[in-house]
Amino acid sequence: MTAENCQMLCADDCNPRKSYIVDQKEDNHLKNLKLLSVLLVSVLLLAGCNNITPDNATNSNTPNISKQEVTNKPPKWEQNPIEDFDYEYSEDLKGVLVSYKGESERVMFPTEINGDPVKGIGNTENPQRGKVTEVYIPDGIQVVDNAAFEDYVSLKSVTIPDSVTVIGLAAFEDCKSLEIVNLPKNLKDIKSWAFKNCKVLSEINLPEGLEHIGSEAFEGCEALQAVTIPSTVKEIEEEAFSGCEKLAEIALADLDSVIDIHSEAFIDTYWHNRFPEGFVLIGDNLIGYKGDMTSTLTIPEGIKSIGQSAFYSIFNPNPTVDNVVSVVIPEGVEFIGAEAFAYMVSLKRVSLPKSLRTINKGAFEGCTSLEDITLPEGLTTLGEGVYAGGVFEGCETLTSIKIPEGIKEIAGYTFEGCKSLTEVIFHEGLKSIKQGAFSSCVSLKNIVFPDSIDEIGPSAFSRCDSLTNIVLPKQLTVIESGAFQECRNLESVIIPDGVTEIGYEAFADCKSLVTVHIPDSVTGIWYNSFEDCPLDYEIRRLIDERETLGIGN
Repeated sequence: MTAENCQMLCADDCNPRKSYIVDQKEDNHLKNLKLLSVLLVSVLLLAGCNNITPDNATNSNTPNISKQEVTNKPPKWEQNPIEDFDYEYSEDLKGVLVSYKGESERVMFPTEINGDPVKGIGNTENPQRGKVTEVYIPDGIQVVDNAAFEDYVSLKSVTIPDSVTVIGLAAFEDCKSLEIVNLPKNLKDIKSWAFKNCKVLSEINLPEGLEHIGSEAFEGCEALQAVTIPSTVKEIEEEAFSGCEKLAEIALADLDSVIDIHSEAFIDTYWHNRFPEGFVLIGDNLIGYKGDMTSTLTIPEGIKSIGQSAFYSIFNPNPTVDNVVSVVIPEGVEFIGAEAFAYMVSLKRVSLPKSLRTINKGAFEGCTSLEDITLPEGLTTLGEGVYAGGVFEGCETLTSIKIPEGIKEIAGYTFEGCKSLTEVIFHEGLKSIKQGAFSSCVSLKNIVFPDSIDEIGPSAFSRCDSLTNIVLPKQLTVIESGAFQECRNLESVIIPDGVTEIGYEAFADCKSLVTVHIPDSVTGIWYNSFEDCPLDYEIRRLIDERETLGIGN
């Protein structure tokens, strides 16, 4: 080959309009160009018919379900007949709740029935559910309700529209063929067991806006390899991703996110198993501890939240937790989750930072040796969450507590069973003391209620045997059932003008109660409000005149 031919070949190879060069006559060369032109036009026409342009092109490796779920375009198969569905009108949804009972492999839910919009997908026991492979849920649906598609073992694809905000309990549990789910962008809540045991589910896109992931929501999703937690998520409950044995990557959309993450949310995952001994962290969120604990537990600097049951577990207890005598929590921590330090029976002292804003229910429950704790002035929430236990319930050696000014409500059972508690200091601005908050505080002698309190819940001070005199706050309107029941040394009570009702057994079994000031505003007294109380004759007569609630009324 001559030098001139080499130059021609190189120049032609660099021309992007040609894929090869052959040494042919000019007429053959032109024929090839014409053929390429025809092929190019054909490709462009086909692309136009399929609406494929550089702006909306999809990766060829992307499954059809992903494309369909993103666009939520109705599929080409026929609408299922109305006879295939059970339905009822839901007052809560202000629309129709439907469930599938047919035998088709493909299910398209209706958008309206009887002229009313379909708002939710419910559950019907359908013996043919194992046949269903594809489901289309149209725009406008807001809720995929509890067990809606549970045990649809052949279901491979589901289209969930952006209008859905809640995926209910066990909604897709045991959908063992479900591979990919693109969750709607307006989703707020994934309830417990929602995708449990979806064993081939390999990808899940949690949308920004999601706030809550329930217990065992993705438990047993054995093929799931990675998950990104949106910045909007506030809580991830117990075992949410447990048993996802290939889950190796957990990322935060926002590295500064403050999330309440249960200590066992990611247990038995690849990620958790390889995490080294010591504090287990996701970003600035402490979720647990691996290994042996010493007498002083010092939380690392930079932590913002301490998650649910961080150092407590019923099923996987760490026996060395009993070694802990003191806990030091550094500045920067804003949140302590439910049961975080529960049942540390040797714990005596806790140092709380000024940055702390929230302590959830049961955080120090059962810390029977806890003697000293100072609640910081910046604290605004004491006892939030659905967990039933009180923040300091059963802290039998705690002697005094001052409620910070930022606290407007003391949650139920917060100090129940604090047997050594002798002093509680409330502040003006406190509004509510909920059910059982100080029940069985048998050493509590004196209480000064600020007049800002307008609610004292049922049994709030029941069995406080050391109380002798009570002046109730001026904003109070109802004395709830059992509020001061079995306060056996209570001698006198002053009820302010404005109270209209004295509840069921409110002061029952107060064996020393002799004097009660009852204002004219009280128009309703339960028949047993003062049962077994040795009241003065005139007070008893007045009470008998106003007993209007209970038996025979």
